Amino acid sequence: MGDRGDFGGGPGGEGAGEGRGILLVERLEREIAGAGPEAAETALRSLLEGPTLADFLAEVTAYRRRAFPPTVERVTSVRIEDEAVRNRLGPVPIALLGGRRRGALPLPPGAETRSAGLVRLSPETAVKQVIAHSDLGVRHYRWIADLIAGGEMLVQDERRLVFFDEFDTDGLFRTVVKQTPNNELYLTTFHRAKPRDRVAARRKSRRWPE
Repeated sequence: MGDRGDFGGGPGGEGAGEGRGILLVERLEREIAGAGPEAAETALRSLLEGPTLADFLAEVTAYRRRAFPPTVERVTSVRIEDEAVRNRLGPVPIALLGGRRRGALPLPPGAETRSAGLVRLSPETAVKQVIAHSDLGVRHYRWIADLIAGGEMLVQDERRLVFFDEFDTDGLFRTVVKQTPNNELYLTTFHRAKPRDRVAARRKSRRWPE
């Protein structure tokens, strides 16, 4: 599997097929609700290190090649019209926002908490990622779980968290997690950043006490 954004390959990993992403999300929701966050973390790590994420990114890249001209370098929104393709691709679990960090985005009284800490990567966001950030490889996406668990976390507003951290020798990265109206968490962007980006984000957001 390539280290950069040309993922190659294709479907065939664990859970491949129609509804794969939905089934993976439900599996981890059961882990969170039943065995607890430690078991969910173990299950997530196993999923990320296996073929599932790599296969997902390969399928997303193949869809990007079919749906967009190669000269396109950035899109503001993506809509996958084919429902079968959308269901097969995702969303896929990408990280867990647990412990005190989950409290940065308060849940309303009586809200469903079963999947409260599970961060998803939608196929639409993944398509935007492979278009705009084709330099990122599978290992970068596998690292998102560590970035969200241990990177610097800033509270942008009542619905969004911003994370910064250094990855190996690749420099500084930024990612954003958004809470939807039904209290699910989604990754909205993941990309390289410059130190001034972190300085600017600190001015506009508040740091979350660990």
